Amino acid sequence: MTSFNWKAYWSGRPPLQGGAEEALKQVGKTQFGRPVSIAQVDLLADYIADRLDLSQETRALDLGCGNGLVTHALAARVREVIGVDYSASLLESARSNFSRENIAYLEADLGRIDRARLPVSGFNAAWSIEVIQNLDPALLRNLLRWLADTLAPDFRFLASGVPDISRIRAFYNTDERWKRHQENAAAGKEQMGRWWRAEELLDAACDAGLKATVCDLPKDYYTAHYRFDVLFWRE
Repeated sequence: MTSFNWKAYWSGRPPLQGGAEEALKQVGKTQFGRPVSIAQVDLLADYIADRLDLSQETRALDLGCGNGLVTHALAARVREVIGVDYSASLLESARSNFSRENIAYLEADLGRIDRARLPVSGFNAAWSIEVIQNLDPALLRNLLRWLADTLAPDFRFLASGVPDISRIRAFYNTDERWKRHQENAAAGKEQMGRWWRAEELLDAACDAGLKATVCDLPKDYYTAHYRFDVLFWRE
């Protein structure tokens, strides 16, 4: 992973106490320090459901599910979903606040995903939201190979919200923010994790024997100006 200890960071998030706004803040769904509208979650859920062609026959994985906010938003569109995360505290929030009959939550580290023990098999869809930034290229390849080996032959995986290095100044859009970024990056504390080139994810897909295509987030989604998505499927 990146030099910053993301597992310690997410495991140290305080317990969820409150409604949707607090849930958004807990997993960093904020803009200028304030939680985004819950309508942004609905927009993202609609988009993911469309990209992955989710249906009542779909058995899905939410990789890096956090507190389960988006897991819950998509659960009604699938047969079942397992939310996977390495933060016990976020999973506690998920089980307490975002449970449904067809949701299960599993503690596992995506950086060591090959050690995960899924309770059942046959999953044919997976998504991750703003998670790839916490992996390095080797761990990304390991995750893709695990998906190719573990999921159903017709699976589709959407890596959503990948920070785009070619648009980094759209996020650090003032001299002050850019200077702070450079200082943090030099100290191994880049707040966004790893910024990627789209070609790096396409190359990783090829190495894992998968096909992939780069997708745009919905234009009205609040991070669309500096993030991109990649859709993976079996070759």
